[in-house]
Amino acid sequence: MPLTEEQKLKKKITLKKWKDDNKEKVLESRKKYYNDNKEKIKDQSKDWKKNNPEKVKEQNKKYRADNLEKVREKDIEYSKNYRLKNPEKGKEYYNDNKEKFKEHGKEWKKNNPDKCRISGWKHQGIIANDYDLIYRVYVATNNCEFCQEPFKDSKDRCLDHNHSILDSYNIRGILCRPCNFKDVLKDYPIKEYSLD
Repeated sequence: MPLTEEQKLKKKITLKKWKDDNKEKVLESRKKYYNDNKEKIKDQSKDWKKNNPEKVKEQNKKYRADNLEKVREKDIEYSKNYRLKNPEKGKEYYNDNKEKFKEHGKEWKKNNPDKCRISGWKHQGIIANDYDLIYRVYVATNNCEFCQEPFKDSKDRCLDHNHSILDSYNIRGILCRPCNFKDVLKDYPIKEYSLD
């Protein structure tokens, strides 16, 4: 005779309580079953994944969202190891896709002028506490801070810095190209900027 809904519920509650009280036994039993049936379990898992691609995709998406940092670290580690083991692959891919890389670089520069400019400053040895703030002030400055002449164009504007300071803030001012070339702020102190 089949069990009633009430009997099924009681049985479920009893089983859950038993499992909670005997966690060690349950864990040991699962380990033993897994070790005795590894191949069978792997095959079942493969079959299930093959027959449920949407669920697999959903589970993977959820796992990635819940473990973003962990996944990123794994991806970075995998990429590093792959590049170390296959150095010729990267060169080969680049050589086969030079135009694509150039186009992507142009597009990125066009969409990220601030990051390009800041990267250039870092490359030149300019050190700032807040590069984004310096960039905003730099873009908003219309006249040379020394001769007060308006900048002719964006290439005429220069961020002057003290070349002898290599380990801390070293910006002296925002100058036009001729003033920067003459190094007019050579004997001036470092200038702190703010948005005020």
